[in-house]
Amino acid sequence: MIAIQRVFGRAPLICIKPPAGENAMVAQMGVAMANIITLGTALLLLALFGYAMYLESRRMLRDGGRLRLRRMLARRGVRLAAEAAGNYDSARATRRCVACVDKAQCDAWLASHRREGSEAFCPNAAFISHAARS
Repeated sequence: MIAIQRVFGRAPLICIKPPAGENAMVAQMGVAMANIITLGTALLLLALFGYAMYLESRRMLRDGGRLRLRRMLARRGVRLAAEAAGNYDSARATRRCVACVDKAQCDAWLASHRREGSEAFCPNAAFISHAARS
């Protein structure tokens, strides 16, 4: 039932009143069911997000945390000085290396003893080539 009331000369105030009697109980159950569905959906999404984070951390740490970046730099003849190893670009390159999805391809490239060709798969190719030019 919808009731329209005037409050002290202001714009009309619309009040929606739930039906009385047996229909009121059905309306309250509908609200409760909507709340349960919303809460369930939120919990499901949270569980899926948590599981995805778990899988991603397992993928990143599966190989014992071996960092291939230093070997990639050494292959190009780059030795990072102590002051350069602590800068922001080096930290970003390290994070990219840890989170890289092409670690198997990187291992194969490092085993091949080639000096070129990592640009096709390495997310740090620009960093490595810049470091090699410096």
